[in-house]
Amino acid sequence: MRQTLSTDFKAQWEEASGSPLRLHDPARAYAGINLEAVAEPADGAALSRVLQVLDEHQAPAAILGSGSRSWLGNPLRPTRIGVSTLRLSGIDEFDEADGVVRVGVGTTLDKLAEKTARSGWWLPIDSPGRGGTVGGALATALCGPRRRGFGPVRDAVLGLDTVLADGAQVRCGARVVKNVTGYDMAKLYVGSLGTLGVMERAWLRLRAAPETALVLQASLEGAVLADALAVARRATTRAITVIDESLISVGAPRLGRPPALGKRHRLVAEFAGDGPAVNQDANWLTDELGAEPAPADSIESLRDLQTFQFPIGVRVRFHTRPSQGEQARTLLERGGARCLICPEPSVLTAWFEAGLDEGEDPWWLDQVFAVIDEVRAHAEAEAIIEALPEWAQGRRDAFGGSPVLGLMRELKERFDPNGILNPGRFVGRL
Repeated sequence: MRQTLSTDFKAQWEEASGSPLRLHDPARAYAGINLEAVAEPADGAALSRVLQVLDEHQAPAAILGSGSRSWLGNPLRPTRIGVSTLRLSGIDEFDEADGVVRVGVGTTLDKLAEKTARSGWWLPIDSPGRGGTVGGALATALCGPRRRGFGPVRDAVLGLDTVLADGAQVRCGARVVKNVTGYDMAKLYVGSLGTLGVMERAWLRLRAAPETALVLQASLEGAVLADALAVARRATTRAITVIDESLISVGAPRLGRPPALGKRHRLVAEFAGDGPAVNQDANWLTDELGAEPAPADSIESLRDLQTFQFPIGVRVRFHTRPSQGEQARTLLERGGARCLICPEPSVLTAWFEAGLDEGEDPWWLDQVFAVIDEVRAHAEAEAIIEALPEWAQGRRDAFGGSPVLGLMRELKERFDPNGILNPGRFVGRL
């Protein structure tokens, strides 16, 4: 890097970032590539200048935070330059009366949730796994078991300060919800994996902490999603998940409790809200399915499980309609997958594990891809490949067959025509 970077480029970047360019020797491994230099702008103005330099030199860059969700998306195209958002951190404003907060995207989710919880507010971002930053949660838009109660990540975003690929600083949305005509541009950047702009700060809407919360579990058999959908539609349901019992011992041991004889699936539900209403729904579930109390940290354990990966295996997330969820589950289990299912709004995470004799066998991987394609076709599902064996990286577009590919190409051309931001990461390897 020291030899390939021009003196002019290095000088401009250092001036733009406000600090010397951080060189890595040996190179820093990140998401399958090796970064030899990383800029760490401390505010929006510095971020703007950094992106201007990159755009002027047509130098693509990896946009990174803590790296806790770097597994999502396609492999980055080779680049030696990174731009970190970790210094864009801190809670700028917290209105404890209205339940809104303005925060830098480099702020950790744990720190923000702890701060708001002390004032009686929940951060309604239930991102899978542990750790991570606000920026990573917004860029990936991943949801955990509480998606039923919290809604999609986009619902928590009131406004964003974003820097585009050419360095232009834009602000969209505000700290209050307004009735407006036209598209909410803040929603465009959420879930785009940092390929359309680099988020700097966000206004987030919080939720009041519930008076009571209870977590219960029950064993299921037969058409399990019919029972799960009935639970999902109770008034106080905040989290609802159906899990293959065989996943618990390897990926969520804190759930404990051995499986019921002859029953493959377990339902875990969280009810939250006013005490009497929560107790009514909990009593109903106990009467209907023989539910019993679950460990207090069951929802967190399920959230951790969403990022679990077998040493040699494939993890895929499917989105379909609730009416197609049972069909998707049946096809996946018939094809050898083990599933974790959020029945409403019908998100299935499926794990395929290679046998000891299958190792790096392309035939096994082709069989997995065939099952994925079958589910997409017959259950009308969108499939996103979240994890592949190391030897199979890049074998297939992680978002293969996405119906929004044409639109995303137009957006990428409009917002990042020089391909500066996270090249290759998103739909269609854009």
